[in-house]
Amino acid sequence: ILNQLIHAAGLVDELSGGGPYTVFAPNNIAFRVLMSELRIDMDDLINMPLLPEVIWYHAINGYLLAPDLDTKSYTTLKQDRQTLFVNVDAYKPQSGFYVDGVKVVDNQHDSRDVSPFGNVETGNGIVHVIDRVMIPLFDSIYQVAIQFDDYSILVQLVNVAGLTSTIINDGPFTVFAPNNNAFYKLLDELQVELEDIINLPILEDVLFYHILNRNAYITDLPTGSYVTAKSDAQTLYVDTDKYCCGGVGFDISGVFTVDQQGRAGAGLIGNVEAKNGVVHVID
Repeated sequence: ILNQLIHAAGLVDELSGGGPYTVFAPNNIAFRVLMSELRIDMDDLINMPLLPEVIWYHAINGYLLAPDLDTKSYTTLKQDRQTLFVNVDAYKPQSGFYVDGVKVVDNQHDSRDVSPFGNVETGNGIVHVIDRVMIPLFDSIYQVAIQFDDYSILVQLVNVAGLTSTIINDGPFTVFAPNNNAFYKLLDELQVELEDIINLPILEDVLFYHILNRNAYITDLPTGSYVTAKSDAQTLYVDTDKYCCGGVGFDISGVFTVDQQGRAGAGLIGNVEAKNGVVHVID
């Protein structure tokens, strides 16, 4: 899968001829875990606008075998030079390709093991295989939303309401982002068309009702009512009593939201971090 994505991103020549690089290479299982957590498929990954940058986020400059790595942050080759954190405190030197006790942590604060092997030497660098895909910090809440087609309706409504600049530049925000299926459900319930939603006089307020003026991961949200960014500060009830994942990965099964109409929404994907906030996807 990594090879396919490198080709799709047009990075074959750079990764073949440049360097030296040290690459933390996700295996196929890592990508399948990511697709499962984000509820997407291979085509969604291939079509991510940020795909080249995600790949470069797995590479650092230099020719670094496991014994050469220190516990510290390393600057990646992603365009904005975001860092990843390498922890070798538990590293146990082994012969050959077996690597034990090396972890890497991305800017979504998700930890990955170099598992089960690394120290694969090439003509232009070193490869260490990891068991999860590393995701950088997104530039903005808006950049999160535009990565996948499943949020195209939300993006369209944000643009129509004139909130694009706000979602890009302001914050911090916590956004409970409805996916396309959530909007299809609403259209069906109200027996209206998307054009009717677009022309809602209170569209801006409806969108702000999905936003908290704070940076909050699911673990920061004990069950209770939270004041939204809607102009009259109406509250949204968030139920996290059955949240089971403890902040690991993007799966937020067991989280529910209840609006002022008494309509409940289930959390699907969450804790997706951007420079100006956090996104939790609801249905």
